[in-house]
Order: sequence, then C-alpha cells, then structure tokens
Amino acid sequence: MGHDFSYTSADQIMDEIAALTPIYGGVHYNRLDGTGLQWPCLDNNHPGTPFLHKDKFSRGLGKFYALEYIPPNESISKEFPMVLTTGRVLEHWHTGTMSRRAAPLLELYPKGLAEIHPQDAERLGVWKVR
Repeated sequence: MGHDFSYTSADQIMDEIAALTPIYGGVHYNRLDGTGLQWPCLDNNHPGTPFLHKDKFSRGLGKFYALEYIPPNESISKEFPMVLTTGRVLEHWHTGTMSRRAAPLLELYPKGLAEIHPQDAERLGVWKVR
C-alpha cells in the first residue's frame, strides 16, 4: 500500500499483532504447530480457545430486537419478473473492485458473468434450451 515496512519475516508481523490486539496477545509464530492456535489467546501461557462459546457466551446471552417487517422497495411483478443479485467467486473479493486489478487473479478468472437459469433464459428468449 505504499508504506515501506521493515518486516523481514511473518513472525515479526505476528508479534506486532499480538502486541496491539489483546485477543491475539499469546499468538506468536513460535507457538504454532500442525494444529494451530485459536483466538482468543490472551498471553503466552494461554492455550488458545478451540471452542469459543463452548461453556458460556463471552458477553452473556445474545441480544435480540423485534423489528417491524418492511417490504422491499422493489419486488417481483409482471413488469419485472426477476430479482438481480450479485454472486461471489473464489478468485475475487466481493465485487472485484480491487482484486480485478491483480493480474494473477485476472488470469484465473478474467471476466465477470451474468448467470440465468436455462428455463428462465428460454422463456425470456435470450437462450434456447436444447
């Protein structure tokens, strides 16, 4: 991102994260092995937390709020019989606004796609099912 970082290894980055983020305080490169170390891991003596909410929720029971249903502004009708939604692909983050600038990712997944069910495509006359 343009900053000249002085890190020479991944463990230096992990040490900085541990120093700045209490829930990662005990996560250091030298503590990792084949099974990993899960947060929260508060200090170097903490074993990690394989099951985050196994015995209790960290801040008590969940907080739920009742909301009045508000229908969407746009819904299916005769004039607009379909809903357009965005999808995701493994190679690009979210809509690709940043990841589509990376040549290796573009090589793996060069173009965005518009997908439609074959029966809908045939009904709309944009494709014939064979």
